[in-house]
Parts: sequence; structure tokens; C-alpha cells
Amino acid sequence: MNTIDIKYNTILNNLLDVEPGDSAIFTRNNKKDYLDLKDMIDENQYQEIINNESFNISLLDGALLALKKEVELANSLEELSFITKSKNIRRLKFERFLNAKTSFAEIKKNVLNIIQLKIQNSVTIWKQLAVKAQENLEETNIWPMHIGFLFISLRIDDKVIYAPLFFKEVSINFKNGKPFLTSEGDIKTNEKLLFFFDNKQISLHLDADLHANSMNSLISILKNDWENLFTLPENIFDHFTSMGEAEIKNENLVFHPGAIIGLFEPVGGYSRTRMKEIIENKEFDEILKVDFNKNIYQETITKTINNSNYTIFKITPSNLSQDKAIVSALNQDTIIWGPPGTGKSQTIVNLLTNILIYNKSAIVASQKKAALDVIKERMGILQSFCLFSLKSKNINKNQFYEPIIKYLELLENFKEPITPSQRTPIISYKEQRYIELINEVLTIKSIQPILRAYYYLAKYKQNPNYQLDIELLLNLPNDLLYPETSYSHGQILELLKKENKVKWLTFLPKFRKVKQVADNIEALIPKFDGSLQDLINFFNEVLHDSLDKQAIQKLSEIIELTKELKYEQHIWDQKILHKIILERIYNKVAKFNQAESKEYQEFAQHVRIKNLPPQKFMKKFTKLLKIIYPIIIVTPDTDLSHWQKQEIDYAILDESSQIFIEKGLPILYLAKTKILAGDPKQMSPSNWFGRRSTDDSIFGKVESILDYASSLNLTKILLDKNYRSNHSELMSFSSKHFYNSQLDVVDTNENALSQPLEVFEVEGEWKDQKNEVEALKVIEVLKANLDKYNKIIILAFNIQQSDYINSLIINKYPELYDAITQNKIMIRNVENIQGHEADLVITTVSYDKFTRFSSTAICKPNSGKNTLNVAITRAKDKMIIIKTVKAIDIKLTENNSEDLEIFKAWLQFLEKSDLERKQDVYDSLNQEVDEFSDLTLFNLRKHKQKKITNAENAKWFIDFVINCIQNAVSGQSQYEIFENYIIGSLNIDLVITKNQKPYKAIIFDSFNYLNNESYMAIRDKYRFLKSKKYDVEIISPISWIHQQRELETWFKTENIQEQQNLIIQPSLTYILNKGDLNYFLKNKDEQKTKSPKEVIVDPMVQEKNKDYQQLQNTIEINSNQKSVEVNVELKKTKQKTLQDKSFVTKESRHKQELIDEDFDEFQSESQETTNLSEISTNIQDEDFEYFDFSYEDDLLTKEKDHKIELETNDSPIIEDELQKELNAIINNSNYKEKEQKNHDNTCK
Repeated sequence: MNTIDIKYNTILNNLLDVEPGDSAIFTRNNKKDYLDLKDMIDENQYQEIINNESFNISLLDGALLALKKEVELANSLEELSFITKSKNIRRLKFERFLNAKTSFAEIKKNVLNIIQLKIQNSVTIWKQLAVKAQENLEETNIWPMHIGFLFISLRIDDKVIYAPLFFKEVSINFKNGKPFLTSEGDIKTNEKLLFFFDNKQISLHLDADLHANSMNSLISILKNDWENLFTLPENIFDHFTSMGEAEIKNENLVFHPGAIIGLFEPVGGYSRTRMKEIIENKEFDEILKVDFNKNIYQETITKTINNSNYTIFKITPSNLSQDKAIVSALNQDTIIWGPPGTGKSQTIVNLLTNILIYNKSAIVASQKKAALDVIKERMGILQSFCLFSLKSKNINKNQFYEPIIKYLELLENFKEPITPSQRTPIISYKEQRYIELINEVLTIKSIQPILRAYYYLAKYKQNPNYQLDIELLLNLPNDLLYPETSYSHGQILELLKKENKVKWLTFLPKFRKVKQVADNIEALIPKFDGSLQDLINFFNEVLHDSLDKQAIQKLSEIIELTKELKYEQHIWDQKILHKIILERIYNKVAKFNQAESKEYQEFAQHVRIKNLPPQKFMKKFTKLLKIIYPIIIVTPDTDLSHWQKQEIDYAILDESSQIFIEKGLPILYLAKTKILAGDPKQMSPSNWFGRRSTDDSIFGKVESILDYASSLNLTKILLDKNYRSNHSELMSFSSKHFYNSQLDVVDTNENALSQPLEVFEVEGEWKDQKNEVEALKVIEVLKANLDKYNKIIILAFNIQQSDYINSLIINKYPELYDAITQNKIMIRNVENIQGHEADLVITTVSYDKFTRFSSTAICKPNSGKNTLNVAITRAKDKMIIIKTVKAIDIKLTENNSEDLEIFKAWLQFLEKSDLERKQDVYDSLNQEVDEFSDLTLFNLRKHKQKKITNAENAKWFIDFVINCIQNAVSGQSQYEIFENYIIGSLNIDLVITKNQKPYKAIIFDSFNYLNNESYMAIRDKYRFLKSKKYDVEIISPISWIHQQRELETWFKTENIQEQQNLIIQPSLTYILNKGDLNYFLKNKDEQKTKSPKEVIVDPMVQEKNKDYQQLQNTIEINSNQKSVEVNVELKKTKQKTLQDKSFVTKESRHKQELIDEDFDEFQSESQETTNLSEISTNIQDEDFEYFDFSYEDDLLTKEKDHKIELETNDSPIIEDELQKELNAIINNSNYKEKEQKNHDNTCK
């Protein structure tokens, strides 16, 4: 090999690898996974299998059944002895029973028991083989069960071969507990063997179109074709002879008899041949090319998501990170980084939908059957356009052809053309216009009072027309007085006359003026529930120049746009999309020329008569399949030799971390745009049937195609929201240790308290790679939970433990085995769990303190931590862990691996009390973190608080809304208000709980839009919380104009009697936010020694409390300082509210800053303020205090008559008497000013 090709040595070695551990290269009869079929069934059954194309044969051993029948008919010891010697084909040992000095009946009974036990053991063997075949299918996406025959032995270049040349694909099914061997007739060659022979220039002279109806007929053809070439055994289907590597010495081909049923992986020839071709043609480095300037990739995404003319079609909901992934994948080579449960499959499904709609083609491949099954299911009726070349134990010709027949019926009878009815961009033009106007309006200094005037108008007038109403109010004469009480239709004239002391004489000018004004008001504001005089004053005082009038116009447009904003996303009707795509394919077929039409007719005939094996059918009609199937879904080992370089528009590799480089690149080679979906923090590829070559080269160190693409710095998009886990506790450890706390992991709004993590400590023993005590505990826990969950996974940390549990269930627990056959229970080990999920996962760790951890899958250096990550992220509702080993049993040294450290950290996490673990969950998810070091990851978001650009506007508005909600729920004890309500990694700005469960969730949109994406992020959070079953409202300064009227509906008064009889079960999130974590403590003594607040209060806040208290004690009380004390109390109340929330690590620093600001501000006020007038001026200048003399006294007097209860560590605080006194002084001052104004107007 020349020097240019040296770097590919490792790949070529792995392509050409012939390992004795691979059963398709070296076969042994281990009487478990590989069985001599002739030893397992009688001759009649055996002959039926080898002489028929299709069969469904009982696997109950006919020889044993015949022997059992003969023994049952025996009437004497002599007869019984004769039968057991002459008819004992399976050579069972009966001598000790026959020679026993006991009665004939007892001897006969014992002999029958031995025969029956042998029959039962054979059934168990078939069950275990069937289960393992299904597990291998799930893991490798290749059906492994075959009968291998015509064995070849050879020793060449230190490689040893003893393997079947042919395989017949079979499956085992059970009917009424009896095993049956089934086959549809496919016979295939051993591709691995042929590939090896081809590279060694060994030719077997096999006809490419070799086809036979049965195993025996194939041998007959070969005997004829190979005459004078090879010598075949006299009886090809005689017993198999097991041999070791050392016994094979022949350097020429030797053929051997036998038929072994077992688990084989004979495919792989295509990927090996194509990969070799790519390397020889020097095209390897052309498959994935990355530009040095990575900004161009980010700019592509940004421009596209902000293009209101760019439509994304969705058949399943998506979030912003998924939309970015779709946009990137449609335009450039992309890695879709999908941590566990973040919706990778949904993203691929929406991506495929857009590929179909935009008239493109795609190939989707995965080594994981479960991943492709999910895609198939979620494609819905659009799967008509996807050709699935997948295997399962149940698939046959009929099941392969049936979907194609239905598709052709639709295609040939199409008659309903249709076009899309609307665009669905990521951000619409109206949303962009909304953001633009918001940014313009926020620059207006008087925006606060203008908005408050709007609130007042909207609150007291039904269906206001803002532009016309405000124009009327601004044009009303200033020399008239207007009603300060509510009025209804027809009352305005009398009230105006009364306010302005107008006589009844209609000919007087003043009467006519009042009459005209009354008519104008009646036309636009015929009914008003507030003070019209105050409303007029509001607008006259704030709209004093032309800029403010421009603001009115823009606000009116924003209000109309707000009504049209839709935070729920549009999901397309699949039926409409199906017709659009079908029409395009119909038009292509309708334009076929004569030759193409003839080929289509032949194609359709073969489909309907189902005569060809699926692989032969696909090869024969590849050209037509490319036209009518825009998407093909395959395994990496599927023969794609009829597709050429970049012939397909898109290649998508799902679970790409589990695909070897040499298997992934041949798929990518076929496409123009390459997309890799996977997670580098999950498991690497598994070589189930052999070993791999490794060295210090790039390809010796990097196994998966995902790792290789990442090493090239391909654009990555992180999917950042976890949908799988209904409890943050199930994902918190993984998020912290594997994803730098970058995932959004939240608690679903559950109805009642639950325990998502449960740990059982047992005194087990790690012996012979299994832990029997833990296994029995698994069975106990499984039986207790079988009826509580729809799907359960039993997860063992090694294969021996899962095999042991499987054998226990098969032999002793028939009801659990039935649940396995119904797919309700799944038994997995850490090596084949990736891609699966369940409502409940029961995990057995198995290890004890004497385990050599470095040799275990979980602690293996460089890969164990990823295996642990996969293992602990499978549960949707609950995970139960059964373990013997303790964290203290693991001794760390300077040289131990990171994998062992993380495993110990996980054990420590499990061994914490419920209280400590839940606290740790919320702390870890809300900690401030830095970005990933990988700068190519486009979608990373920071958990750090973003700087608020319009903090003043945000604060007054948020405080205003909270005050209104407090008044709405006042006196209704079932409601409680929480700010910054924690539900995992996210905080909700405001949550109102009802009966100790989240009832209404509020997201405040304060218009802090740095760009369009800031708006989309708020919308994204809304959708995510909706998916987690929260009743969410987005409240903005504009939307509140209308939403304030909803308060009565949201918080309607409940029947007191019903409320008292209600049994309250607090939700988990309520207890955590309330701070009552002792609810979880099991030890009462612990409750006595540790109060909730001792556990959760931030020390910095406690220290600041002392400063407040000390400063307050130094203040002298006198008449000039009463208002200062009011200010102290207000600050103290804010400080106490902060203390209630201080247990959230993420919030504590931010809140501490607020406390420091309030504290400094308070010190300044206490030093500088010397009299009441100064205090009043200060209060008036503070927008957030609700004391706004010019336009808000109405809100104060009408809406603050109730007690304000603020949640603190102590009992509720009622407004201080000093504050009431100050309110009275202020109100009295306003009253005197108004009286003076009325007097002046009257005089005028």
C-alpha cells in the first residue's frame, strides 16, 4: 500500500477482519446459542426442514415424544428395559433407575420423569434462543437466527475458518407453550466469508443468481455445478462435528456436513466492498468536508429561522432547538446532538416531512431497530412514501409486500390534487412586526403611564376601540367636569348636567355644549364602570406631545397584533401533506415512456404475486423504487450497491454514536447533505460478533461515525429539552455530570406526590458474574408493580445477570414470561439498553465490594461513564434501583478513571436521604454554569441571568400584575402565590397553586428582546411547559390590557363546604417550593433536629437579615420618621419574601444582589430623608411602589382594601398601621387638590 493510504490501514483491517469470535467465521456447537439441529428433533422433522422452502415445524423432539409414548405403554420391567435400550436415540441415562430395588411402577415413573425433564429443558433452550435473537435484533437491527449449512474449513495467513457457506433464515414462535420453527424460504450466502475469500483471491464460482427452493435442492445444484471443482461430503446434512482452531490445518478448502441453528450475522459484504472502493478511489476525505470559517454555518441557521417566507412543515410538535436542527440539516451537513429523551426521533420525523414536501430524497439508517421502529410509527400515513428494509422475527414476504400493494393502489387511483393552504414559518411576519413595534415603543419615556391609562380603560370598558376612544377623551373640553362614578347607557347626560350644574333650559349655550359632549361619549363610551374623570385626567396628563400620540398609534397596532399571536404551533394535517406528495409522485409515473411503463407493469405484477424474496426484489427494481419511494429506511448492512455517489439528497444516520466509521461512511457517500443524529455522551458501537483492530491513528482511536464527524468540527445543534422524564430527579444526575446542566429537565405537573427514585439496599453477593439475591429482589419488585405500569424494563448491569433473571422467569414465573411475550416486560443489560424507554425501570447493579470494577461495563475506562449515562436515563415515571455495593466500598486513588469516579458519585447520590437527594436535584439543575468548550455547538443557552435591558419597565409591570392577582385571590385560602417557582431546571416567573398543586403558571414577557430569538425563547418555554401539563399564560404589558379581565374567571370563589371536604394531596413541586422538605423525612428524630429553613436558607441571606434587624433597631420613632418606618417595613417585607425563596442556588445570588440594592437604597433614604414631604416625594418618584398621585389613586382606593398577605417564614404580615396612616395623608392631600380644582372650575 502506498504512503497516502497508510492512514486507512485500521479501517481496512476492520473491513477484512476475520475473528474466531464471530460465529459467521468460526462456528461451534455450544448447545445453547448454537445447536446441532439433527440432535434436537427427529429425522422426519429434520427432513421436512431441509426439503421445503417454507415450513412451520414443531420443535418438540419427536424422538423423545416417541420414547415417552413407548414407555407409557410398557407393562413390565423387561419390556421397559428393552425400550430404553433400543429406542433411546438421545442416549438418556436410565440405568440407576432400572437397577433400583423398588416397584415397577416407581421405576416407570422415574423414567418418565427423566424424559419429561429432557423435553422441558429443550423447550427452555428454544425460549432462551428466541429471546436472545430478539435482543440481538433490537441491538443490531439485523435478524440473527439462521440455520447454517455446508461448512467450510481453511487455514490461511494465520486466519482460521470453520463456518457455513449458506444460511436459511428462521424464527421460533410459541403456540400454547409449544415451540415451532418457521421459515419463509430465504437462503442467503455468508457475505463475510465471501468477502474474505475475494480478498484472498479464492473463488467459489457461485452463480450470482443462484436460487433454490430448499436447502437440499441448493446442495443438488451445487453438486452439479461444482463437479470436478470441489469435493462435497456424501451426506451434507449429517451430524455437525465441533472442532477447535488447532484442529484445522488444511490450507485448501474442505467442506463439512452439519446444520447448526443459532445466532449469526452473515451480512456486511456491501459496506465492506463500498468502503474499500471509496478508499481505493481516494474519495474518503471528500465525504465530509467542513469550512474553516464556522460562522457561515451559524449565519445560515440565523437567517433561515428569521425568514418569514421560509416554511417548516411539522407533523409532530417541536421546540426551538429542534427547529434549528431541522433548518440546519436541510441546508448543510449537521450533527443533531440528542441527549436522552430530547425528541431526536420527532426531529427526524419533521425533517423527513420537509424532505418529502420539498420534493427531495433521503436515506435513513440506524444500527438500532428500536430507533427506526419509532420513526416508522411517528411518520403516520406518510410512511407510505418510505421503503422500510427492516427485519423482525415476524416479518415475511406478505408483510413486506402488503404496504407496497396499498401504496400502488393509492398511486394508481389518485384524483384529488391539493396545494398547501398556508405558510408555517418558524417566526411569522406578524411576529417580526410585533417585535419591531415593541422595540420602538419601549424607547418612549412615558410608556409606563400610557400603559396604565390603557389598563384603566380596558378594565372598566367592555370591548374598547382604543384609537377612537382615546381620540375622544383627548378632544373632550377641559372646562367641563365628568362623572367620577360608574354609569350605564343613557345616564351620561344627566351626570354631566349634574357635575357641571347645568340648568334644564335647553336653549342655553352651556346646555347645548354638554348635550353635544354627552352624545359623543354615548356613541363611543356608553357604559363605564370606573371614573370617567380620572380616565380623562390620565390621558391628558401623559399624552402631552406628538411623540406620545405616535405611541398611541403604535400601541393600537401592537394590541391588534397581540390578539393574533399564536403561541401554540401549527401541526399539519397528515392527510393534506399525503395528497400533496402523492400528487407529485403520480405526475412522475404518469410521464413514463413506453419502456418505463412496461417496467412499471412488471414491477406491479411482482408486488401483487409476492414471488421474489425482498432483497432480490429490491435489486431487480431499484430504478423504479428510487422514483416512487423518496425515502428508504435501512440498516448500515443493507446492500445499496445500485445507488451511486451523491445520488440521494440527504443521508440521515440515527443513533450514529453506535455506527462504526466503516459502516457509516458508505451511507453518507450516497448523499449530497449528511446528517448525523446521536449523542457522544452515550454508548459507542458494539461488536457483538468479533473484535476490532485498534492503533494510535485517528481511525484506531475513533470508533463511531459520530466521533469522526465531531473530530472534523461539523456543525452541532443541541436538543435542549427533555420530554421523556416526568420528574427532574430522573435526569438530574445525568444533566449535571454529562451535559453541564444545559438540559431543560422539569417536573410534570403531576396530580399527587410521588417518589420517582426508590432504592433497595440488599445483602447480595457478586458471584459468577451475577447476584442472586438482587435477582430475587427484582422478581419481587416486578410482581408488585406489574399492574401499575404499561411498560417495564428490567435492567441489569451485565449480561450474566440479565440471563439469570430471564431463566428464572422462564422456569418459575409463567405470568411474568407471558408479560414478556406481550412486550409489557423487557429484560435488558447495559450493552443493549440504548434506544429503549419504559414507564418503570427496575435496575439491578449486581456488584458488591469485592467486584473488580475496572473490568465492568459501567466502570470500564473511557467508556463506562457513557454506559452509566444510558442506563440511568431510560425511565419515564420511576426508577427502582436494587444494589448491594455502597459508595464507601469504592476506594479512589490518584490513578483511577473518571468512569469509576462518576459511578461512585452516582452511588453517593442514591444513598442520600430523600430530603438530601431532592435538594441536590434542584441545586444541581439551577446552578450557574459555563458554556461547553465546544464553540461549534450553535444552540447552547446559558443558565446565567441575562442582563435586563429595560429593568425599570419590567419591575413596575410585574409588581403591578402580582398586586392585581393578590387582590383577586384575597380571602381564598386554597390559592397561594409563588414567585420564581422551581420545577426542575426551569423557574416559572409566577405560579398560583390551588389546593397545594400548581394551578396557573405565569410567564412574564417584559419585552427584553435582544433579537427575534429572545421572543422565540419565551414562546418556546410556553410550549415546553404546556407539554408538561402546566396551565400557562404569557403576560406582557400589552396582553395584560385584556388579560386582566380574566382574573375573575381564573380565580372564581369556590363553594366553602366543598373546599372544606376536599382531601388535599400536595404535589412534589409545591412541597419543594414551599420549603416543607421535611415531608420526605422518614426519621422523626431527624425532623426534630433539623427544621426545613435550617436546611435551605442561604447563609448570605441570613447574615443580611441580621444587618437589617440591627439597623432597624437604631431608628428613633418620632412624627417625622413614621414614613421612614413605612419604608423600612416595605424593604423588610421584600427581604422576607426573598428569604422564602433563597433555597434555590440559582436564584440566591441574584436575589442577594436585589437585597444589597434595597439595603443600600434604604440606608441612603434613612440618612437623607428628614421630613414627610421629602419621603412623599421619594415614594412618588418610585414607579414600583403603587403610589402614583397623578393617575393611580383610583386603583389604590378601589383595589387595596383587602389585607395583603405575603408568604414569609412567619405568620402573614398585614399592612402596617404606619403605612395606612401614610396612605390616609396622601389620599387626603389628593382630595384637597381635587376639591380646589373643582372650586376653580366652578368659579370659571
